[in-house]
Amino acid sequence: METGAPAGRGEKRILLAALLFSLLHFASYDIVRQPISKDEGFYLYFAARTAAGDVPYRDFFEHKTPFSIFAGAALQRAGETAGVEPLLVIRGGYLLLAAILLSTVFALVRRLFPEDRPAAWVALALMSGFSLIGLLPAIGNVPKLAAMVFAFLAFLAAHRGRTVIAGVCLSLAAMDWQVIGAVALVALLVSFAVEPPGRRRYRLAGLGAGLCAGIAPFVIYFLLHHGLADFFRMTVISSLSKAADPLVATSPAERWSHRIVRTVRADCAGEEWILALSFAGIVLAPLIARPLFRRRTRGLAVTLLVYQGGILLFSLYDFQGHGDAYPLLVTMALFAAIPAAAAVRFAGAVAVKRAGPRGKNLVTTLAVVAIILAARPSFLRGGMRVDIPRIHRARHLLADQREVATRFFEKVEKGRAAVLYRWEILYLGGARNAVPFTYWNRATCEGSRRADEKGVGVFDLLVRRLDEAAPEAILPKGSDLSREYGAPFRAWLEKHYVERSLASSRRSYKIRYWIRKDSGSAREKGEG
Repeated sequence: METGAPAGRGEKRILLAALLFSLLHFASYDIVRQPISKDEGFYLYFAARTAAGDVPYRDFFEHKTPFSIFAGAALQRAGETAGVEPLLVIRGGYLLLAAILLSTVFALVRRLFPEDRPAAWVALALMSGFSLIGLLPAIGNVPKLAAMVFAFLAFLAAHRGRTVIAGVCLSLAAMDWQVIGAVALVALLVSFAVEPPGRRRYRLAGLGAGLCAGIAPFVIYFLLHHGLADFFRMTVISSLSKAADPLVATSPAERWSHRIVRTVRADCAGEEWILALSFAGIVLAPLIARPLFRRRTRGLAVTLLVYQGGILLFSLYDFQGHGDAYPLLVTMALFAAIPAAAAVRFAGAVAVKRAGPRGKNLVTTLAVVAIILAARPSFLRGGMRVDIPRIHRARHLLADQREVATRFFEKVEKGRAAVLYRWEILYLGGARNAVPFTYWNRATCEGSRRADEKGVGVFDLLVRRLDEAAPEAILPKGSDLSREYGAPFRAWLEKHYVERSLASSRRSYKIRYWIRKDSGSAREKGEG
């Protein structure tokens, strides 16, 4: 069994200090005023529907695995039971999970570099420097967060020889996001390749047992609720169909120059220096890895390097926005820690020659504090607790969205609106969508297609589904509907519906929706 840093009383105190730092950092994010946006909007809706008794995949469409849905539903139900605003409970729970993520990475770096104590603090500081790592959980239940926590816990467990626990953690990571689960599994399998054959078989057996134990509760749940076939069809078959989506079918150069650069500019304004360190760390990683391979921590080093490389490669293949930036920024922070920690070691080496061990400790401590101050964790940002412009173009708040949702469902009967965008309207209105999907792309299409509809096009099928549901109102995405959904959709919509709009009293939040021409609300004067 591999061993790393001692787990004595002093080590536990250091881990507790890292956890307290993380808790203080994420506690400074505003969960009361932060508006709902991005993918977290429909995951909040999924959580509310599951808490109300719906079964994921059987009753609504989603192509990611369900851990974040179940976690959000549990927090939603906890808030309802305790008489606390469920949204605040979900946000608080996920910010706590983000604190656990940072603390788990801290523990991993401690074990990887047991003789380089400042390295873990450097990694922790740099992760806290990326605002998005806290901004998305401050919106709601964000997929990929729990996946990263479980993946890193799996690495720690495998490093300590507890492969059954590692397998359970890997299965839970895959149940939050298939990609992280797959990349983490490959990373562990590659690390097992450096083991002696006898030990390798023992570790593979333990890993397999843990994987089966971790996925069993999900299989049993969907079997009991008659949703196992839907679960498999949507998370495997439909998810694979997403690779053919026009959003994904672009060259790596286009993804890098357009999506990644554009998203990083928005998500990392003022934090570009950490990314610069990251690129230096990617170059230095092979040099750092060589001596690690000769130590007892080589298995952990191999695991982390393969995992980090896998996340980078996936980002080049399929990067679409803020959600994909989330695991990427954690990876980039870890790469950034390589040159930053090397600089701290160099400063300490210079100090020890001139002032001895005490001088080295003082200089090392000051260097780490300087990196923390430069990273500016949220409790050092003062008035930037609500960093809304980072991910919202308009300066609307949760209260503005709540106001519009209330007014919308005064005009439209709950359960009679088909929401393809602005999913916060469904969640804040406590309404069920009129159609089983909350967005439309090739994966949604394949998950909704019937056996006799193989020749029907993606957007023609959307018109069919909406025509069958005949909703009173539709909230589509974008103003150019022909570009977003195709000309047939636009023609069908204009034939049966008329466009209206609603804005909050501060006019900072606005929605455009289409109401049926034969509806009483359609005869009202539209509100700008």
